[in-house]
Amino acid sequence: MAQPHSTPTYPSLSRREREILDIIHRLGTPTLSDIIAEMSDPPVRAAVRTLMNIMERKGHVSHGKAGREFVYQATQSRAVEGGSSLRRLLSTFFKGSLTDAIACHFSEAPEELKEGELDEIAELVDRLRTQAPPNPPRRS
Repeated sequence: MAQPHSTPTYPSLSRREREILDIIHRLGTPTLSDIIAEMSDPPVRAAVRTLMNIMERKGHVSHGKAGREFVYQATQSRAVEGGSSLRRLLSTFFKGSLTDAIACHFSEAPEELKEGELDEIAELVDRLRTQAPPNPPRRS
């Protein structure tokens, strides 16, 4: 399989390509049949195969062979793609503000926090405060 690229390329994906890449990240190394089974309202198999070829040419996925079938793999790690997706989400919906995004999540779904997650978040913030130089006050 191809080596991962060094820069995130996620933003250049169409809606369908993004859906496919999300499925690949979730499943690991799925076959075309696995991908189609996970898609919402999937197009015909030939169309998905064409999308896979386009995504491979763009450098988003690579493929190998497992038995008689091709298996697909993302060329970027989940962490790299997740960071890219998070930056896009923050930029699109929260004007780049992580604080606003977290406040929104906590206000809309506080029951989704697992036991101990607030403590883990507080510990992370404390660690970041001791590692990073103080930031100047934010101006609105």
